[in-house]
Amino acid sequence: MLWLPEKEQILCSCKEFESSGILCRHALRILVTKNYFQLPDKYYLSRWHRERSLHLENEHNNQSFIGEEWFQEYQSQTENLFSESSITKERSDYARKELTKELNRILNEVRNMSETDEVCSMNVAVSPNS
Repeated sequence: MLWLPEKEQILCSCKEFESSGILCRHALRILVTKNYFQLPDKYYLSRWHRERSLHLENEHNNQSFIGEEWFQEYQSQTENLFSESSITKERSDYARKELTKELNRILNEVRNMSETDEVCSMNVAVSPNS
């Protein structure tokens, strides 16, 4: 564990932050010991910022699906999974492994479905929310 106060940077041999983007318990302990009550900005990755949002647009009529029930359900499930799996490295590793397998399986099944159903043809774009 190495603390660089001039850079507000923590270097830990477990490399949890470098591999998952989540601070390890060792780094959090250093911040608590140094009386940091707010994380330095460098530890807030862009994917965790509220300003960023996922926009799904239907190719046929440019409607946003963010308010749709299915989108909210997926978003809620994803938030719960990230919250629960970020508690320990074991949980995080397990969730990452299983999620990757399941997402690949589902993606393959979706790709084998017909492309003529208008409801399912969408573009996915990530853009900052202004």
